[in-house]
Amino acid sequence: MDPSEARELEESMRAFEAALAPPEVVLPEPVLRRVVLALDGSNQDPLSEELAAAVAARTGASLHVVYAYPGEAAEPARERYREERAAQLAARGLAVSTGPRPAGAEPFAQLLAALEEGGELLVACAPYLEDFGALGHQSLGSAVEVLLQRSPVPLLLARDPERPPAELWREFLLPLVFAGPEHASAAGWALRLAPPQSGLRLLLVADTELLGSATHLLGDFVAQQALDDEVLKQLERKEHAGLIAACQKACAARGLGCRVSVRTGELAQVVAELGNAEPRVLVVAAPADPRSTAYQQALALLREAANPVLCVPHRHSGTAAS
Repeated sequence: MDPSEARELEESMRAFEAALAPPEVVLPEPVLRRVVLALDGSNQDPLSEELAAAVAARTGASLHVVYAYPGEAAEPARERYREERAAQLAARGLAVSTGPRPAGAEPFAQLLAALEEGGELLVACAPYLEDFGALGHQSLGSAVEVLLQRSPVPLLLARDPERPPAELWREFLLPLVFAGPEHASAAGWALRLAPPQSGLRLLLVADTELLGSATHLLGDFVAQQALDDEVLKQLERKEHAGLIAACQKACAARGLGCRVSVRTGELAQVVAELGNAEPRVLVVAAPADPRSTAYQQALALLREAANPVLCVPHRHSGTAAS
């Protein structure tokens, strides 16, 4: 073999090895200095407050409390309600501020204006200014659906007001819906909010191709059982391997649990069944393009959720903390 052939073979072998190795994924470390808490006077407010207060207490972020509602004139009862709720939060030792609402703007525009003044996370209920009991899983409400497309920061959305706030932080469930950098952004934010002794669970919903591979390897067992941990190593899709490795490394460094699971079935139904079965936070990575299939899948996951949802638009992954 002449030297040129040897070099070509060596380059081919390196390329082959690189193709087999999972791509390196770096999880962002988001900055979180100010949380904007949006109240709406509904029975979901207590859950929104507890979510925001827990994040602020754990991260040292301040809280900015707003109440967006339609109309030109300020309504004294709503203004008083906002100030009273803010005072209750301040009494818990949190750094809390409030501010006047922009008169005449749509509620979603008022919330966006509050974020423009400063804030790296918006905590609100979904639906906002509408009844969760009436809408159920049919809609997130018009204000929230606009915010999902326009918010400059991730959203932590309260859903079913009956969920026990203290138990919700035990696990963050991140479905890996598609291949792309969006999931790294979502995982970084989940780890930013995760308290000690909690964990991150990555969920792969098996498609026909993966299920076929699993059946070939394991027989009919796969059709009836959850596939976790060691079994997953035989099945995990290459495009997620780098992310999984990065999450496992980051969780180990923080003393958090990291679990990877595979389920089979229709995406929204599988995520709803697992995500709503116990108190936890569902983490949804939303692509930037609202016309994409992946974005519509993310929206479907949000609508089915009963537990709170941390929705992380990919265009806003955060920046590394100094």
